[in-house]
Amino acid sequence: MLSTLETILLAGLLLSLMFAVGLSLKPAEFKSVLQHPKAYLLGIFSQFFWMPLLAFALTKPLEPSAEMNLALIIIACAPGGSLSNLYSYFSKGKVSLSIALTLSTTVLALFLMPILMGLYINGMEVGTVVVPYKKVLATLFGSLIPVFVGMLVGKLWPTKAANLEKWSSRIGLVFLALAIVVWVPRMYQQIFKGGLRTYLILSSLSFLGMFAGLLSAKILKLSRAECRTLFFEVGTQNAPLAFTIVGLAFGAEALESYGWLCLLFGAISVGNGFIGVAFFKLWDSRA
Repeated sequence: MLSTLETILLAGLLLSLMFAVGLSLKPAEFKSVLQHPKAYLLGIFSQFFWMPLLAFALTKPLEPSAEMNLALIIIACAPGGSLSNLYSYFSKGKVSLSIALTLSTTVLALFLMPILMGLYINGMEVGTVVVPYKKVLATLFGSLIPVFVGMLVGKLWPTKAANLEKWSSRIGLVFLALAIVVWVPRMYQQIFKGGLRTYLILSSLSFLGMFAGLLSAKILKLSRAECRTLFFEVGTQNAPLAFTIVGLAFGAEALESYGWLCLLFGAISVGNGFIGVAFFKLWDSRA
């Protein structure tokens, strides 16, 4: 369970940064997503096709433990995380597309996660998978409400929106820095608990998911902003939701045995996301 301080840091990070994202959006941008749905449909397909398939493929040559197999499948079948919206924002991707995909994959996960888990976990003695519907909806509304509030503020006070966006982003980065200071000592033992092999497997899933999203977008000749959005959207999963599923489906012992892998994947995804943002910013500065 999160401490009071950790809850405050998470809430502050989510509210400030997602509010800044909302200030940068215009309703017309969402119309363009629906008017040109190729990138949107590709993002949904990639999220629920590439990620579970890649996770399943990694279980063959690397031969991880049964616990790792199960954790990989649960992580891969989870919907996209809201962090992808922030990465798209900072890397000049198409934020409206990212938010539309996060919204859609979260709703679709209510139906697709049990099906995909049943398909890929078939034959493994892991019990019955339970999808926490309330947790999914709470994640959805928690990440999207400040976006809509930001859009409303931007529409009512457009002249002040730019300054508000700047300060909201700065405040969000302060919360992020404080969260890192709090969590790194606690995550230190978990990061090294499974050794280099575990880190390699989880890193591969995150990186290959991002690469699959980018490659698919390039093949279909999407715009630069759409390519960057799919890069982040496909490889960034809702790790806390995956952790919750492990607890609800398999109990407290499973959380201690392999639930921490979901949190470690989340930490790795954060790192990969920042690397991606830094790369795209460097690329833009040289253009």
